[in-house]
Amino acid sequence: MSDAHHPFCPRPRHARTHRLIPVALAAVCLFIAQACSRRPETTQSATPTPPTQVAEGDGVLLSTTIDRREASTSELLQLEIRTTAKAGLVLSSPELSGHQSLEVLEVVRLPAIKRPDGVVEQRWTAILEPDLPGSALAPGVKLAIRDANAGALSYVATGPIPVEIRSVLQPDDPIVVTELRSAAMPPPAGEPIWHRLRPAVAGAVAGLIVILVVAGSAVFVVRSRLRAPRIASSRKTIATLLLQAQGMSPTEQSRALGTCARVLRLGIAERTEVPAHAMTDAELLDRCPQLSQIPGLIDLMADIERILCSGSDISHAGVTDVLARTDRALDDLSTFIPTRYLAESEVAA
Repeated sequence: MSDAHHPFCPRPRHARTHRLIPVALAAVCLFIAQACSRRPETTQSATPTPPTQVAEGDGVLLSTTIDRREASTSELLQLEIRTTAKAGLVLSSPELSGHQSLEVLEVVRLPAIKRPDGVVEQRWTAILEPDLPGSALAPGVKLAIRDANAGALSYVATGPIPVEIRSVLQPDDPIVVTELRSAAMPPPAGEPIWHRLRPAVAGAVAGLIVILVVAGSAVFVVRSRLRAPRIASSRKTIATLLLQAQGMSPTEQSRALGTCARVLRLGIAERTEVPAHAMTDAELLDRCPQLSQIPGLIDLMADIERILCSGSDISHAGVTDVLARTDRALDDLSTFIPTRYLAESEVAA
């Protein structure tokens, strides 16, 4: 009998096993391909884009971005404010409004960047603290835009951004209520010494409370005055001196000029954060070259120093002119934003 298998006889088991191997390999490859194709979609959906508000004004692009859409009552949120302004435009500090269930703790201004084409980029970061769980609104931002060349004033603003605040407590968390028990009454006795000293102690406590209230009020007033912008109060002082300029004596004229020199250096120190009161005009320009962009500021400071050092008399019209120039310089300083210049390679990076 030959070794060939009869047509009606079953084939060996190893022959059927070899036929199933390619089918199994094809099924495994198909499963791996489907798993790889689904993975990027899951990763992309797991990282939502932070909500952003964008507004455009006259040569200004304003954008506000909240760092996340949801937070708990124990977490702080950050609102990033970005502006891009063309050359010749001056922006005010951001005004935050329209927020609900979120408290603005502080607003931090980062250093501005001026690109070689004259465009100024500025950033602020506002720290927000949730009050209660539920729906909340991050504040909208409003900026004033002043065109230094045309003298025009306009505004640009973004709306509030909705966020969700969740509680740190879960609905099924147990709440333990402890029964309050009153203390047992002591047995009756004779009149204690406390009853005799009660009027004196009550008077001392009342006096201490009054002293603390007065001291707290004084500290609040002093801190409020220290935090108030110096330029605004300086302009009020200059306006008062302008009304009195025509009737000033020579001594009063010298004091008025000294006041002009002092408030100008205080305004420069407030806007540039440099000790302007202890620096000469040349040192100020070397430390902050952007001061030369304020029309007539350095010349005005030089004129005041020359008049005070020479001891010569000055007419009432001359005093009035110096006071008016000082008021204009303070107005320009109130919206002055110092920047640091970068090389073209640093901006590209």
